[in-house]
Amino acid sequence: GEEGVSLAPVETSLAKGPLLVKADSALLRQALVNLLRNAAQSAADGQREPSVQISAFRSDSSTFIAVEDSGAGIPED
Repeated sequence: GEEGVSLAPVETSLAKGPLLVKADSALLRQALVNLLRNAAQSAADGQREPSVQISAFRSDSSTFIAVEDSGAGIPED
C-alpha cells in the first residue's frame, strides 16, 4: 500500500443515475481524492471506530457531494 495512507470503511449514499457536473474533470477528481484521503486519515486517528461516508445527490439544477468521517474534526477557536 501507499506509505502514510490509512484505511477506513467507506459507506456510500449515491443518487440513482449519473450526476452531471460542469467542472474541470482533473481538478474535480483531485479534490475528491484529497477529501477522501483526508477523511480516511482523520477517521483513523485512533479516537473512534474509523468510518468515512460519501454522499452525492441532486437538488434542482445543482449537484452536491459530501464527505464525512468519524475523526475528531477541527477544534473550535
